[in-house]
Amino acid sequence: MTDEILQKELRQRLVNQFLDFIILEKLKTSNNPISGRRIINKINDMFSVTVDDGIVFSVLLIMERKNWIRGKSKEVHGRTRRIYKLTITGEQRLNSYIECREEIINFMKILLEARIREISQ
Repeated sequence: MTDEILQKELRQRLVNQFLDFIILEKLKTSNNPISGRRIINKINDMFSVTVDDGIVFSVLLIMERKNWIRGKSKEVHGRTRRIYKLTITGEQRLNSYIECREEIINFMKILLEARIREISQ
């Protein structure tokens, strides 16, 4: 497996695992509510991966049920779209994730360093 393929596979796995965090961050940095389709496009562009529409919309639904985001239907170019915005609860959740960033980074370092030591023995 080439390095490029491996890196893309790793990005894909990380995006899938942190999809809720990524969505919260996209909504936080957006000045206006945005559609699920636009969120998908932003994720695809930012990470150079293809996220599954069904997974993203499922996560959006779960996040809406947890009151992290609020969605409403809106008519756009003759089609009904659901647009989303961040709630106060969602912003608190995002801040909690950000506070844990060092723990996440340290976990990955430990995981990778343990693997490197295992290989070199």
